[in-house]
Amino acid sequence: MHESSPHDPNQDAAVAAEHVLASVAESMAANAGDIAILNAQISELQALLAGERAAIRHDQRESLVRAAALQLRAADPADVIAWAERDAPDALAALVDADGSAQPDAARSLVEACRTARPHYFRSSAPGVPSNAGAFPPPTDRETLERALNGRRLFSL
Repeated sequence: MHESSPHDPNQDAAVAAEHVLASVAESMAANAGDIAILNAQISELQALLAGERAAIRHDQRESLVRAAALQLRAADPADVIAWAERDAPDALAALVDADGSAQPDAARSLVEACRTARPHYFRSSAPGVPSNAGAFPPPTDRETLERALNGRRLFSL
C-alpha cells in the first residue's frame, strides 16, 4: 500500500466504510439468530392460521347441516352430522369451498340422503304417526302390558 497523509479524504472514507461494513457484518451475525427465530414464529403462526381456518370451515359445515336437518325435521341434528361425517365425508367437505363460500343446496341434498338412509333420525310429517318408520305404538291395555312384562303383575294403587 502506498503511504497517505492524514488529510487524504479517500483514505478517511475508505476507513469509515470499512468500519461501517464491519459494524453491519457484526449486526447481521448477531441478528441471524433473531431472523431464524422470526422465521420459526412466522411458520408457527401460519400453521395456527391454517388450523383456525379449518376449524371455521368445520363449524360452517356443521351449521349448514344443522340448519338443513332442522328444516327437514330431524329429531337430533347431531345424529345427522355424525352420519355425514361417517358415511358421506366427501359430500360434507364439499359444503364449504376453499374460499369459505357455503353451499346450502348441497347441505339440503346431504340431509335428504341421510333421511333416505336413516329415516328413524327424522320426525314424521303426518300427525299422529309414530316417527319410528311405521312401527305401531305400544299397547296400553293391562293384560298385554302384563304379558310384555313376562307375567309380572302391574302394581295397582
